[in-house]
Amino acid sequence: MAVLPAVLALLVPTSLAGSSKERMHDLGAAFRARYLGPSTHDGFVGIVGISPEDIDNSHFNIESFTDECSLASAVSFVQGLYPRSPGSPCEQNADPDYGPGEGSKLNDPLCDHQYPNIRTVHPDLDPDSIWSHGHENCRKRENSLLLFSNNSVAESIHQNTEEFYGSLWDAIFYEALPLSQANFYNAYDLYDYAAYRWNNDNRTALALNEGDLDELGQLAWQEQSLRHANVTGAGGAQDDDLTQAIAGRTLASRVTALFAENIESRGAQNKLNLAFTSHEPFLAFFALTGLSTGASSHQFSQLPSAGATLTFELFSVDDGNDTGETHQEHETTSSVGETSPKVNIEPTYRYNNGKRAAPPSKRTSSYDFTAGTYSQKAIDDSTMFLGYGTSSPDYGNQAADHVTTTPEYRNDGNGGDGGGGSSSSSSTAYPSIDQLHVRFLYRNSTDARGALVPYPLFGSDQAHMSFKHFNATMWSIGIANVTTWCSVCESNTFFCAAADPPPARGHHAWPAIVLGGAALAVVLFIILIVLILM
Repeated sequence: MAVLPAVLALLVPTSLAGSSKERMHDLGAAFRARYLGPSTHDGFVGIVGISPEDIDNSHFNIESFTDECSLASAVSFVQGLYPRSPGSPCEQNADPDYGPGEGSKLNDPLCDHQYPNIRTVHPDLDPDSIWSHGHENCRKRENSLLLFSNNSVAESIHQNTEEFYGSLWDAIFYEALPLSQANFYNAYDLYDYAAYRWNNDNRTALALNEGDLDELGQLAWQEQSLRHANVTGAGGAQDDDLTQAIAGRTLASRVTALFAENIESRGAQNKLNLAFTSHEPFLAFFALTGLSTGASSHQFSQLPSAGATLTFELFSVDDGNDTGETHQEHETTSSVGETSPKVNIEPTYRYNNGKRAAPPSKRTSSYDFTAGTYSQKAIDDSTMFLGYGTSSPDYGNQAADHVTTTPEYRNDGNGGDGGGGSSSSSSTAYPSIDQLHVRFLYRNSTDARGALVPYPLFGSDQAHMSFKHFNATMWSIGIANVTTWCSVCESNTFFCAAADPPPARGHHAWPAIVLGGAALAVVLFIILIVLILM
């Protein structure tokens, strides 16, 4: 599968311990297997025009908060994404013409690891911090949280759990805080403390059982949802402009902006984007898009765990008859009034003249989403067809280099340089907007090998929608720009002091671009991960 991704991975480390770095490295390695290759790996979907061997920083947009943990996690993640070559020496003999002295050696300070450009953003100084940390420095939201104890739902839970928290204070919390603070209003901090103790102190199991830890986690989700994702006014909260869910609103805008820039540049920009943040944007986004109240609400009625991944995929399906896929279900009309093919998550693959159904043992999900195939030129100009799914097609006797090289998009005369990499005769035109669809996938697991599962957004019955509809719907809940955020949040942060008045509502909508080209299947990924290291 050719991929045209903008990968936005949001992570929040709380420790610099060795195991935490290993988790980040493993997550990076999982991303590499899915998006960079090798193409024989199950679930590989390949990125158009990006090297699997060498970091080209023009293809990356990596953002981290300025704290030490976030920055260290970003480095560990990218080291997993682009690992050092097996057997590479950490020390090499220097060329005598360029070395510092006769007989000396030139050392590689990172032992052959590559150097990514990582941009650090500070919520007090950088306006771009709002896109992944929209809740920070939002004064209106902070003022509403001062009245959190007046929320009738929170007060009811507080009264019903006083005895539970009191018993755990005697067992574990007495070392950290006074009894008066061991209550539902501090549910997240208490859970975070207990989980850290559980994972790092074997003696904790003597005072706390796993059931208690699970209950603390569920209460933490309830408390955090009431604080950061209360879009219905539960408990008497007044939030007409959805300020409490501001982190989800800025996240929605970030996704659509990355999509639009990638489309406008015909794949040259936003190939791979990473950022690091906390769980608040996740909870807010779940509430704004109906995920926490829909058919799969149980998956979104818990805190994002370590390694949770939130993914958006922009893709196109070949409209030709020779797609190489079998539609196992009839066409259905989505709730947005459009008809799209609905197929099983494991389609039938076609490679040249052969067919192969994905093995039943690989069918790890019962969710349905749009699946498609596309034609792509290999370096010998033979045609191969790949399908969406969690297992790779059978490549037969084709040479390995026929499936490990992904093409660049060519400039078809309407602008764009075709992807920022080396062009070749195998380059293909970027699809038109009308051929683009979006699907949403989520994985809430500490296991980097866990499957990404598709879920419907905004009450739809399918986990996909046209890009045009997706963009319009996300735009309706988003924040247009920094100036609008400053106004909605009534923020007095440094960069808001110089902000201009908000522009008209439609000013930053995605450009009305008419893109020509073949119906090459494209997948644009916005991937969000939250890592809570305990």
